[in-house]
Amino acid sequence: MANLLTMFFVMEMIVVSGFNFGASGLSKNYYFLSCPIAELVVKNTINRALQDDPTLAAGLVRVHFHDCSMIQC
Repeated sequence: MANLLTMFFVMEMIVVSGFNFGASGLSKNYYFLSCPIAELVVKNTINRALQDDPTLAAGLVRVHFHDCSMIQC
């Protein structure tokens, strides 16, 4: 379980480090030129984590809500 949380934290930091917080919003295929497989890696990692522990879905929805709805991502 600790390895899963560590892997999730590392992936989250990689994704967050690429955000431009002054931008007007997120865009689809943001990493297409700099790292074409970034979205696929994150998607596969999240899918594997959810297969191992389906209860993580609620936490991911909560994080998305607070990051995007409350902070206006």
